[in-house]
Amino acid sequence: MGAAARLRLADRAGRERGGAATCVQRRDRDVRGRTGRGRGSRAGDRARHVIGVLVSGEGTNLQALIDAGLPISAVASNKAEAYALERARAAGIPAAVFELGDYESREARDAAMADWLVERGVALVVCAGYMQLLRPNFLERFDRIVNTHSAPLPQFPGAHP
Repeated sequence: MGAAARLRLADRAGRERGGAATCVQRRDRDVRGRTGRGRGSRAGDRARHVIGVLVSGEGTNLQALIDAGLPISAVASNKAEAYALERARAAGIPAAVFELGDYESREARDAAMADWLVERGVALVVCAGYMQLLRPNFLERFDRIVNTHSAPLPQFPGAHP
């Protein structure tokens, strides 16, 4: 992660009324000034932030998440040969493959993948180089989903829309 990734903008009231201007804050501080590490410190809160990562390839984004020390509880892939699965296993994270050919439909595959993630306590899904569109039945299972995409959308929608 570059230096820019470690900074967060905090929007504040404009200077015309004497308020502070937009400023840059360190990543470990939130807008209210509490340390980021203190958020979610109650036992119930931590479980809500468990991450499941979907991958299709090398897993460089997954490795960045692992290196950041985030609470990843599961890694799922649509490709058995994805090197990201090795990265997950090396970090001691459970990993599974959900190839489309093993299911009667995309909906069935996505349902099985969602079930597997839920069983591992996943509350936030991160698509980190996942090269397939997720079906509504998957999207409806999770309140929080983040997609990382290395090119502008919709000009470059991915290999398998």
